[in-house]
Amino acid sequence: MDAKYLAGAAEISEVLGADSNTINQWKRRYPDFPTQVVVLSGRPLWDIREVITWARRTGRGVTNPDYEAPIREPGNDMDDGCQG
Repeated sequence: MDAKYLAGAAEISEVLGADSNTINQWKRRYPDFPTQVVVLSGRPLWDIREVITWARRTGRGVTNPDYEAPIREPGNDMDDGCQG
């Protein structure tokens, strides 16, 4: 699994141009919706490539097919809560 392809419901809604509530409905309504690949801090994440393939196969639009997750390099995390 390549982390740059991980996406949550908000990112999927951005890529597909659909409301995040719609994404949540699709997850429940369509048994062929891709399975989440990991849950991080209680947040399910999918491989966006699988979601894009599903969207195209089912006739849904894809507004951002080149999505990649923003990845921070180790040691450059400015939001780690540490002060010093």
